[in-house]
Amino acid sequence: MLYQKVRFIVIQKINLFLKTQMSESILLKAKNPSKSDRSFLVNDLKQLETARIDTQLSIVYQLFTFINAIIAGLTTSFSLSFVFIITSLVPLAIQPLFNKTITNRSKQ
Repeated sequence: MLYQKVRFIVIQKINLFLKTQMSESILLKAKNPSKSDRSFLVNDLKQLETARIDTQLSIVYQLFTFINAIIAGLTTSFSLSFVFIITSLVPLAIQPLFNKTITNRSKQ
């Protein structure tokens, strides 16, 4: 819930900033600014900025979750966490050994 609250506050502030800047720019530079032009331009920028903010916040949240899980795992059971990490890395080591065979068979 805290993540969602922070996300909405950040997006709201950035959208308000973008809307203010775009409105000032359009009103000061355009001779006959139409309401629909302003609306489309501001909405496009808000959507782009919202997607960027969502992505950045998601990366931070996922990184925090990963670090938290590693710390919790190492704190509760070091041996089990060690086995889990090693078994998770085994496919990375084995995959290059079979990659050429799989590629050749898929071409046939």
